[in-house]
Amino acid sequence: METEWREVRRKGGGSSKGISSPTHSESELTAFYVSNLPGGIAKSELWKPCAKLGELGDIYIAGRKDRSGSFFAFVKYAKAIGKETCDAIVKGLKEIQIRGKLLAANCARHSRSAIQKAPRSFADVAKGVPAASVESNDPIAMDCVQEVKIWADKTVIVAPT
Repeated sequence: METEWREVRRKGGGSSKGISSPTHSESELTAFYVSNLPGGIAKSELWKPCAKLGELGDIYIAGRKDRSGSFFAFVKYAKAIGKETCDAIVKGLKEIQIRGKLLAANCARHSRSAIQKAPRSFADVAKGVPAASVESNDPIAMDCVQEVKIWADKTVIVAPT
């Protein structure tokens, strides 16, 4: 039985031609929120027009839609310091048109490091301990009997009709 070989491309892997890997640390980059992207856009398709506005550090394309129902990405520029530079980049991003869609852009509200929270255990979450007040990763002993009673009181058993 003779079979033919055929080329198979990986969905998320592989290299993107013409796109360099990030060489800047996260603290050196300024993030911009870009929305109104066409579905299925590739990183290379967004990289080329964005690279004309400054030194690109990285692009992250979210695989989901935002609240308004459009795909979005975070475009990170190096050396984008100062209000004038950021405003110029936002203005340039808003003038980019990809597959007939004009992009919308803003300076990102939060840096990635500000969003990352300290890890919380299940016990912290169950006790209602806020994320900011968790200071250590030491194990927390829970009063299991008391917790079960609380959950049992909250549980409503509904019989089928």
